[in-house]
Order: sequence, then structure tokens, then C-alpha cells
Amino acid sequence: ERYYAPEIDNLNQAVQKNPKSALPHYFLGRVFQKMTFWTQTAARDISDITGVIGGYKDKTHEKALEHFEAAVKLEPAFEPGYAEVAEELLTLKRYSEAIPFYDKAIELNPKNPSAYSDRGLAKSYLASYYDATSDFSQAIELKKSQGGTFLENTYENRASAYEKAGNYDSAIEDYSRAIGL
Repeated sequence: ERYYAPEIDNLNQAVQKNPKSALPHYFLGRVFQKMTFWTQTAARDISDITGVIGGYKDKTHEKALEHFEAAVKLEPAFEPGYAEVAEELLTLKRYSEAIPFYDKAIELNPKNPSAYSDRGLAKSYLASYYDATSDFSQAIELKKSQGGTFLENTYENRASAYEKAGNYDSAIEDYSRAIGL
């Protein structure tokens, strides 16, 4: 935890030295992301459990979001930046805002299963279950071809979307696959 402040100072100096580079902003965003979990203050912030908005974690996620947005503004083809903007918006429960950033991340890297899976989550939260199952299906296919990491989670998420859409047979199949994995 004691390394965050010097790291932020160093990255702010990098922004000053090269204001046209997306990377210092991107890495500043990553530091703030880590601070939402790996700090004592974050451990004491239970606002995500209680539902209270505006706690330490929310403020720190907003700061990370600012830096990721700055990165993609400076470098419009920077796919990791778009994925991180979308991730922060998803974390902040701004689902409809997250989807266009997932769209852009997928446009720039169509073989990123996490972007499809997370966009599916955003669509599920917006009750767009048919579109969500399509994204989860794409994520499953990509994950299978790339080694299958966290495949059970994606099956479970797709099962949940099927269930909410009333497609119980498909939901049972996916829950069974998730359990099997």
C-alpha cells in the first residue's frame, strides 16, 4: 500500500513529460483500480455491501475511469483502454454506458472473450437477456478455442440469462455444464 503514492507521483511526472502518450494514464487507472481492493481504506469501505453510493471504492473507481478515458482519448485505437473504461462503468453499475466501450474493445480485438462475457453481464443487468446469451455464447466459443479459463463462470452467467428469459431447458443444460467443470 505504501507504494501507491510514489507510483502515482512517478506516473503523473510521466504524463507531464509526454502528455500525448496514453500509457501513463492507462497505468494510473490500473493503480487506482488496485487501490479499490488492495488498501486498508478499501477493506473498511462496505458501501458495496450496504448499497450506499459514493464510498471510497466508488470514488477510486471514478478516478480510475477518468484515467482510462484520458488514455482512449489520446489513443483511439488502444483496445485495453476501452476494455478498462467498460470495466469501470460496469463496476459503477453504469451498464448502458459500458456497452459502447465493450463494443469498441471488441471491434479492436474480436478475439477477447472477456469483453464478450462482460458485455453480456451488462446486457443481463439491463434485462436484455437474448443479447446477453449471444455474447456469452461468443465468449464460450472463444474461451474453448483459447484454453477454457473461467469457462464455468460463463456457462453459469449464460444459464442465468436463459433462466430469466424463461428458456429453462437451456438454463439447465448450462448449469449442468458449469457444475461439471
